[in-house]
Parts: sequence; C-alpha cells; structure tokens
Amino acid sequence: MKTVEPLRYEIRVRGHLDVGHSEWLGNLELRTGFRRDQPVTVLSGSLADQSALHGVLTMIQSMGVTLLEILQLEELD
Repeated sequence: MKTVEPLRYEIRVRGHLDVGHSEWLGNLELRTGFRRDQPVTVLSGSLADQSALHGVLTMIQSMGVTLLEILQLEELD
C-alpha cells in the first residue's frame, strides 16, 4: 500500500482572518496583507491529504469567506 505524503498548499482568501482561526483551518499559518489594494489572508502549510484540503475549503465556505486561489507548492528536497 502506497503511503500518502502530506502536501504543501497556499490558499488565498479575501479579507483579513484572525490568527485564532488557524486551528479551525488545519493549523495552517495565516498571514494577512493586501493584493491590488484589497485585504487578503494567505493560509500556508502542509495538509495530510486531499480530504484534509477539502475540510479546510469547507470551513472557508462555512465562514462565508471568498476563496481567491489555491496553489499546491513544490516539496523541498
């Protein structure tokens, strides 16, 4: 059976989320900033698998936050 390695993601959403939401969002790191003069939050880090990613996306949707972008980052060797 093949072992699934955690994958690194970067997820951008509209608005500034409170750092306290990190635990709800898969313990991803939250950084706030601006993109084209609009407030954004970047969530980044490793998630165990696709199921964990979908869980984070479901939580983002339930919070009423607008999803802007999802990137799967290259693993560092």
